[in-house]
Amino acid sequence: MQVWEGDNLAIHRGLDEPKPGDVLVNAVTNRSVFGGILAEICLSKGVTGVIIDGAVRDIEEMNEMGVAVFARGTVPAGPSKNGPGYVGKPVACGNVVCNPGDVVIRGADGIVVVPQSELNETVQALPGEEDIERQIRSQIKEAVTH
Repeated sequence: MQVWEGDNLAIHRGLDEPKPGDVLVNAVTNRSVFGGILAEICLSKGVTGVIIDGAVRDIEEMNEMGVAVFARGTVPAGPSKNGPGYVGKPVACGNVVCNPGDVVIRGADGIVVVPQSELNETVQALPGEEDIERQIRSQIKEAVTH
C-alpha cells in the first residue's frame, strides 16, 4: 500500500480485508505510520508481518507481541489520518516493486519479494544455488590449505 508522508489512513483501510498469513508492505517516508495499536490489529487478523519503507514506533512493544516488523528506523512522532493513499496496488518498497499476491520471504539478512508467477521456478532453483555456494566455500578452504 502507498501512504503519504506521516499519514496512515491507507494502512487502516488495508487492515479491513487481510487474510491470515498476509504481509502488509507499505511504502512511506520519514514519519512513523505504524505502531502498537496497528500491530494489535494485525495480530487479531492473522497478518504475519509488516514491512515499512520508512519509520515505525513502539518497536519494543511490537517485539514483545511477536509481530514481525521490518522498517528503516524508529521515530516517536505519530501519524495523521488524512489520506490520500491506496491499497491493493503495486508499491515500490526498498527499491523493489511488490505486487499484491507476491510472496514475501524474510530471513535474518532481510526480505525477498518473489513474484507469484516466478515462485515455482525460484523454489526449484534454490538447491542448485546452495550447491554452488558449497562448491565456492570448498574451493576457498582448499586454496587456503595449499
